[in-house]
Amino acid sequence: MLVETVQARSEEVRADYLDHEAEYPAQWQRAAGMCQDVLHVTAAELEELRTQILAIFAEHRRIRREDRPPDARRIFVMLDFTPWFTPDGRA
Repeated sequence: MLVETVQARSEEVRADYLDHEAEYPAQWQRAAGMCQDVLHVTAAELEELRTQILAIFAEHRRIRREDRPPDARRIFVMLDFTPWFTPDGRA
């Protein structure tokens, strides 16, 4: 239930942005967006990749307002590290 709620909220945020994308300043339109890729990694490599990315996120979280640059704005980021193979290892 929690995963479905988070996924639904993610879709709502994305849809709201797309509905109003043209209203955002050009620099935000260029910076925003989705990306996707297919990687071929071991479980250990995926864990390391995830750790590195989450560390980068932590640097930019800035919960305290005084830690944020004056022009910082809140963004929603969702990463999905989903195995794309069956449990028995078939693609």
